Amino acid sequence: RSILIKTEKRLPVFLGKEEMVRLLDSPDKSTSLGLRDWAMLELLYSSGVRLSELASLDVAHLDLESRELRVHGKGSKERVALMGIHAATALKQYLGGARVGPGNRPGNRFGLAHKQRRAGNPCSGHVGPGSGFELRIVGDFG
Repeated sequence: RSILIKTEKRLPVFLGKEEMVRLLDSPDKSTSLGLRDWAMLELLYSSGVRLSELASLDVAHLDLESRELRVHGKGSKERVALMGIHAATALKQYLGGARVGPGNRPGNRFGLAHKQRRAGNPCSGHVGPGSGFELRIVGDFG
C-alpha cells in the first residue's frame, strides 16, 4: 500500500510587460540573425506556439496575409495557430531577403536546426540539452 503526499505546486515565473517589451526589442534588427531572432520571439509571443512547434515550422506552413500558421504539436496533431500583426511584420522582413541559410522554398525550416533535420534527427518533442535545439536569451531583464 502506498501513501500519496501532496506537494506544493508552484506558479510559473513570467515576464512583466516592461520585461517583455525589452525582450522583443533586444535583437539587433540590422543583422540577418537579429531579424530571425526578432521574428521568432514575436511569433512565440503572439501565437502561443510551443518552442518545439516553432523549431519544426516549415516556411510553407506560414500564411502571412491571413496571419495563420499550421503547426505540428503534441501527439503529431496538426493545428492552426494565429499570429499577431507584429509577428507577421517581423516574418515578412526576415523572409523577404535577410533570411539566414537556404532559400525560401517549401520544405525549409523557419529558422532552427537545419543540420539536425537533414541528419534525420527530428525534434523529440522537447527543447533543451540533448534535443539539438536551444533558445538563448542574452541580456539583463531583471
